Amino acid sequence: MKKKKTLLKRIQDSGIDKEKFISKKRFWLIEFLSRLNHKLKWLIHDIDARNEKMKFKF
Repeated sequence: MKKKKTLLKRIQDSGIDKEKFISKKRFWLIEFLSRLNHKLKWLIHDIDARNEKMKFKF
């Protein structure tokens, strides 16, 4: 699976100066939350997959 670009990379690639775009603390928070959101999506996906497997056992 191809790794997604982080928010920092996307901002740098678009040519926006990240200092002007967002303050450092807020930037860190957004980066953290976007990673957390990504992990939660995969966790929910795994739990759903396990539930599907459990259904077929009975």
